[in-house]
Amino acid sequence: MTYFYSLIGIVSALYLLWFFYLAIMNLKKAKDAGTMTPLAQFLAYGIVVPGALLDFAIHHFDLMRLILGRETARV
Repeated sequence: MTYFYSLIGIVSALYLLWFFYLAIMNLKKAKDAGTMTPLAQFLAYGIVVPGALLDFAIHHFDLMRLILGRETARV
């Protein structure tokens, strides 16, 4: 059952990362084209910040798992 929950977590994390990637790239395209108002830029931080935090958390925990996995394998 633990593997099932792990699989659900991995699939959910990948889906959320893809969602935030698409949202942020569309925001970047709109900003580069000059079609974003200052209000839209301010409101875009509501998408950029959670996406960046999720990306950081997933990469941080993945690196920690790799580092700790190597250390515990030596013992």
